Parts: sequence; C-alpha cells; structure tokens
Amino acid sequence: MKTTTQIITTNIDYNRNGIIDSRRSSTDTYDRRGNLLTSVSESDNNGDDIIDYRRSTTNIYDRRGNLLTSVSEEDNNGDDIIDFRSSTTNTYDKKGNQLTSRRGRR
Repeated sequence: MKTTTQIITTNIDYNRNGIIDSRRSSTDTYDRRGNLLTSVSESDNNGDDIIDYRRSTTNIYDRRGNLLTSVSEEDNNGDDIIDFRSSTTNTYDKKGNQLTSRRGRR
C-alpha cells in the first residue's frame, strides 16, 4: 500500500535567546485516498529534550474508504503509561451508509 507521511516540527524560543524552550512535532501518515492512517503528536514543554506529552491515533478503513475503527491514546505526563484511550467503531451497509457508531473510553 502506498502511503504519504507528513512531519511538522515547531521549535519555540519564547525569550529569543537562541535556546529552544518548547518543541512540538506531529507525524501523520495517509493512504493513497488521503485518509489519515496514523497520527502521532509529541510535546517537549520545557526544552529538556524529554517528551512530556504524546497522543497517537490509528484509523482503519474499508475498501470504500469508510472509517471502521479509530483508536486514540494519550500519555499526559511522559511516563510511557497510557492515561487516556478512546475508540470509535463504525459499521456500514452494502451501499456505504453508516449504520452504527460505537464509542468507548478508558
């Protein structure tokens, strides 16, 4: 499967002294239709090169491009333990009309 990846990194120097005070990055991967497959966002809130926050999302689509499943996870304090997880599962009829959408959180 052919995919496209987009990486965006933002470095912030609040006091303009040449030292990075904060860094945010996002990496998104898309399928050939432009559907978002994966997304990872990370933040280093104090410029110490240690990730303080991470959010990841993984999406699965059917052959028509309908979103079947989306799972997101967050680590709110950089300890590599998932603090929040949410998921959405959708079903569709044979014509691609959405029948159900179920959401879950932890």
